[in-house]
Amino acid sequence: MSPSSEPSPFITRDNHYLPQFYQRNWSSDGSRVCRYRTLVSHERVPLWDHRSIKGGGFRKDLYTSMATGSDSDALERWFAQTVEDPAAPVFGKIIEGRALTRADRRYLTVFVMAMDVRTPLSYVLWRERTTAVAPELLETTLNRVPKLVKAAPRRGRQRSRPADPEQTIAVRVKREVDEEGHMVGIGTEVIIGREMWLWSIRHTLTKTVRKIPEPNWVVLHAAEDQAWFTSDQPVLRLGYNTPTNFDFGGGWGRRGCEVLLPISPRHLLYCKVGQKASGKAQLSRGETYEMQRLLALRAWREILALEPITRVERFRPRKVDSTQFRVEEEMWAQFHEEQTQGHAAP
Repeated sequence: MSPSSEPSPFITRDNHYLPQFYQRNWSSDGSRVCRYRTLVSHERVPLWDHRSIKGGGFRKDLYTSMATGSDSDALERWFAQTVEDPAAPVFGKIIEGRALTRADRRYLTVFVMAMDVRTPLSYVLWRERTTAVAPELLETTLNRVPKLVKAAPRRGRQRSRPADPEQTIAVRVKREVDEEGHMVGIGTEVIIGREMWLWSIRHTLTKTVRKIPEPNWVVLHAAEDQAWFTSDQPVLRLGYNTPTNFDFGGGWGRRGCEVLLPISPRHLLYCKVGQKASGKAQLSRGETYEMQRLLALRAWREILALEPITRVERFRPRKVDSTQFRVEEEMWAQFHEEQTQGHAAP
């Protein structure tokens, strides 16, 4: 099922990249979670505080699309219906220790992939990567234009299926004409922003997910007196050699890549690409500490826990920088307006 582009009379603008049902697994009262921030504006900000589940784990208009010419929350609704709703009862099964079906495991895979690519940090990293490869993308597109122009008359006589604007990558082909209206050149333009990012998310969760081998998910339990926490970048795609030689750039098709997602204070979902495994695993204290360290290092701006974990403060000392804090908050406050203007640019 692909994200629907049908308009909705009410647009959801508080786009939760951390689903509320997921956050509740770290809540003692069902409405608040314990939070540690990695970037704060002043030293007087408490190391740990409590924030509401409804009031956090979201950015306004993070997934709002302008592809259809007006604001659309189709992707937000698709996340809820196709990614989150099927996964929520599977989490319940895991926590209760019940067996999973093959369909359950597939729901888990889609959910984990979504949690990896839908976060604010994933947007920032995606933009950096895409900006680096944009020249090559434009050159490839431009080289295809003559063939497309030559084939256009033949295609024009055929009935073709209209393209879904929300499934179309934002690459524009621009014709250069002289004063008499004759075409003298062709150029391309790619808009590296939210619209293209949303396209990549849809592609990952509807196309790429079908091509990867089925992960063999297992559940890792923290040492007896320890607990897992989560963050605003909860998925680790880990390439691990030693405690000082690792990276977070592993891919779903990279053999040996370890994929991790905490799903409760006692349960961490885990698979190793290309390796078969089954059952549950009780980690030692040392193994638990190392997993916690990696989870803390991968977090971006928030770490969420059932209760304060002082070890987190050592793994990830917070940064006090009022200027950087203000710049980031202003960036997200202006995000929708800037992305809308960029999409509408001629």
